[in-house]
Amino acid sequence: MITVLPVLLLLLFGTIDFGLLFRDWMLLGHSARVAARTATMYHNPCNQGTIRALARADGMDALALADVEGDIEVAGPVCSRGLVTATARSDYQPAMLGAFVPSLNGIPLTAVVAMRGEF
Repeated sequence: MITVLPVLLLLLFGTIDFGLLFRDWMLLGHSARVAARTATMYHNPCNQGTIRALARADGMDALALADVEGDIEVAGPVCSRGLVTATARSDYQPAMLGAFVPSLNGIPLTAVVAMRGEF
């Protein structure tokens, strides 16, 4: 019984940490989608620098609402037809296993979303 308990606790904590990691990855994908959608919407007048800043700000707002620290980058043609790519990056800090397995701290997460601008 004593040897089984640590293994069961490791499985339980690993399952919880994996669920939290998957949650953060899904939230990164959502924030990248928000940024890409903002970048591909019609804006009048269309200034590429302003639209990129607005798209990044919308994606960062989505990250802040989800309580995830990260960064968003928007690339591609914003004011014309073409593929706009939004990339969201963050480092995941395990809630439970990080104290026992230090190599798990700072797992890089990336979500990339591409949308076509239709103007």
